[in-house]
Amino acid sequence: MEKSFFIVFIIIIIMVWNRRLYREIKARRALEKQMKHMATHDDLTGLANRVLLKDRLMTAINFHQRQKLKVAVLFIDLDGFKSINDTYGHAAGDKVLVEVSKRIRAVLRSSDIVARMGGDEFLILLPRVHDDQNLLSIRSKLERDICLRPVEFDGQEIALNASIGWVAYTEAFNDV
Repeated sequence: MEKSFFIVFIIIIIMVWNRRLYREIKARRALEKQMKHMATHDDLTGLANRVLLKDRLMTAINFHQRQKLKVAVLFIDLDGFKSINDTYGHAAGDKVLVEVSKRIRAVLRSSDIVARMGGDEFLILLPRVHDDQNLLSIRSKLERDICLRPVEFDGQEIALNASIGWVAYTEAFNDV
């Protein structure tokens, strides 16, 4: 009887210990996942950051070279953003950045990559661009959606304006 009690006691201790280890491993995995996300995404907007964008850009260029496809990059800069921060405060500036990032994502396909490069600058990676007309259409939609509607903050409307530039990469293929 004493021996079986001791065995049951040891089994219970092992089960409790295993459960504790399982919880610790689960917490560490969640923390690792969070740290990886923090290393590759902007904390305020949740968009990709420079690190992730650089990786995706190199991957897209390599893929598109092999497939002989066009890839494009759009650069968006919010005009007068400093005056928004100065006039309405940094909380308003943060609200504008979050709202602009939502508006940008709403225009794009899920395969497109949007990154916040810092401050009020956004970069968009567009894989599988068919032609320049497609790019112009996306650019005009972005201008319309970013600039047409103001952002509301504390009962005030903050008007936005943005400069958008783009470049397309097409590998030149020559028969040698």
